[in-house]
Amino acid sequence: MSDIAAPPIIESLLPPLLNQLLPASSSPSPPASLLPLLASILRNRLQLLAATGEPWVPLLTWNSKNGIELATHISTLDATPHPSSGELELGEVVLRGIQRTDEETLKAAAELAEWGLVVVWVWSTNDPDGEDDGWRVLDVHTVSSADGDTSKWHSSVSAAEVAFASSRSSRGRTLAPPPVSQQQQGVNEDDDDYWNMYDRSSAATPAAREVPNPPTEDEYFSQYAEVEPVLDYSPPTQHEGYRRDTVVSGASYSPDTHTSTSTPPTATSSHPYAPRPLSSESNPLALYKVAERSEESENHQIQVEVAVKQHISTSVKSIYRLAKAAGIGRNEFEELLRTEIAVLSMMDEDT
Repeated sequence: MSDIAAPPIIESLLPPLLNQLLPASSSPSPPASLLPLLASILRNRLQLLAATGEPWVPLLTWNSKNGIELATHISTLDATPHPSSGELELGEVVLRGIQRTDEETLKAAAELAEWGLVVVWVWSTNDPDGEDDGWRVLDVHTVSSADGDTSKWHSSVSAAEVAFASSRSSRGRTLAPPPVSQQQQGVNEDDDDYWNMYDRSSAATPAAREVPNPPTEDEYFSQYAEVEPVLDYSPPTQHEGYRRDTVVSGASYSPDTHTSTSTPPTATSSHPYAPRPLSSESNPLALYKVAERSEESENHQIQVEVAVKQHISTSVKSIYRLAKAAGIGRNEFEELLRTEIAVLSMMDEDT
């Protein structure tokens, strides 16, 4: 397309069209002299469909319902030229305006009030079957079937170009998010508070805890010399279990005497940092710790599941708000989710 389209001169565009259209409206095929006046897309339409025996006059408009009305209306028009000038009298001609619909399409429309017709042209360039670059007929229809909305039409080519550039710029702007209700805003704030906890946590790796006075290698492995094999172990009786001294951090305690004496840790005594095998049958504290660890593990698993479910819920809400801002309806959004869930089932089958 050329950079600048010449403004349409309606008075010079209409006579050739009417001189070819009205006398030949009753012929079975369009006259060859009419085809160069048409846009390439309309010209191809007439050549292809008229060759099948279909009447060609209704094909001048792209609305099939208006085509029959157009053919009936043209058959009633008087195509007698003026006796003095020998030309058809156009009567009152009103330029409806000029409109650019996209980067490649620039239209112009005019209304012939006395003829009851509306003609739409399109600016055509590099037409191999037409003449030089210029305005070609894109549509012909009656005034009664014309669109009454003239807000998209402009008085000049430059005004149409400015309006198109402005509309394209507005379409490229960021869409404003939809209004959020007070209740929904409270839910969003709760979600934000939850995820902000992770932002406030330190990303540094925790430092290893230093153990004061760590045992030597010989002291560490000497503890295993006191381990009683499981197969040879016989649990003590109730009285024997209570009479055995329990060593806790180097202090010897006996329930019978209710006295405790501190003894320094040795290589053969229980070291606070060395593993000490305990019998679950003779030590109730060990059973309590096992149960406590099991309960903590279950609580941790529940917390993980709650966090994951809340993350999924928040993600779906965020995606839905984004879809609404982009103009995607709820039904279409649900259909997308069902499609993705179906794909997930296929992935499970593959694994």
